[in-house]
Amino acid sequence: MARPFAISSSVKTRETEFDDYLLGRMSVAAREKLEQRIFLDDEFYEKVLAGEDDLILRYLKGGLSRSDTRRFEREYLASAARRARVDFLRDVCFVNGCSCDRAATPASSAWWRISTWEWWPSFALQATLAGFVLLAVVLSTWLASDVKRLRADLEHERRNAEALTYEVAQLKSERRNAEQSKPPATQELSSASKAVTVASFILLPGVTRGSSGTSLQAPATVETLRFDLASSADVSRLACRATIRTVGGTQVWGDKVKSPHAVVVPAVLLPPGDYVLTLQAAENAGAYETVDEYSFRITRR
Repeated sequence: MARPFAISSSVKTRETEFDDYLLGRMSVAAREKLEQRIFLDDEFYEKVLAGEDDLILRYLKGGLSRSDTRRFEREYLASAARRARVDFLRDVCFVNGCSCDRAATPASSAWWRISTWEWWPSFALQATLAGFVLLAVVLSTWLASDVKRLRADLEHERRNAEALTYEVAQLKSERRNAEQSKPPATQELSSASKAVTVASFILLPGVTRGSSGTSLQAPATVETLRFDLASSADVSRLACRATIRTVGGTQVWGDKVKSPHAVVVPAVLLPPGDYVLTLQAAENAGAYETVDEYSFRITRR
């Protein structure tokens, strides 16, 4: 049941009969009896509301004793609804020209301390969980970058090993060529020096899916393989290069060639298996373009 507020500038400052009830100084039995009467008697309820307004105004004007002020802030202002009522009466008092010693609801002491301690455990738990989440994100990012770096290192080492194998084969081939260019000795050649060191083959252009191409049988003692290429285009005036890959796509050899019709490769780089030789040409330092491809299979006898 709503009751209009009509507050004059002169507010009673005497203690009412409901102060003990509103300030929590009443015994449990007396309190229950009073609340039962409030529930049954509307007129008595109106008196209680008037006494409550009078207590609030005395608090705002500084008319309560020090002990009653502390009890009011601890008991009465513990409720959000009552704090709102105090704020409302303070505003009404201001509109009616009343002077209040307290410009704002003093809900900052006991109520603020209670709310702070109720709020702190939840905040601490949320901060801890946020810290764990942040730590997990940092660790996962670091692990992902570390795995990526290790993979890059492994790939780099693999390429270095392939390049080293090719360089060793090239050095062996150059050494043998240098030895062969020396003047022949007056003594008879030994049977070992008469062994076949170069094997030449003719390759025709064309790659057929699922086919191994031309079968080339090289001697077991061969050291160098020479491929004579029959090209479908005249690229003798262009810069050329050749590459050899396995059918799986792994490059085993590649270099520029002086003549597009003769490719020389160390035999150690081509163990028995299926390969594809690609001839490319470039004009005026432009991009290399594929001219022909040759499929072949290496076997040993």
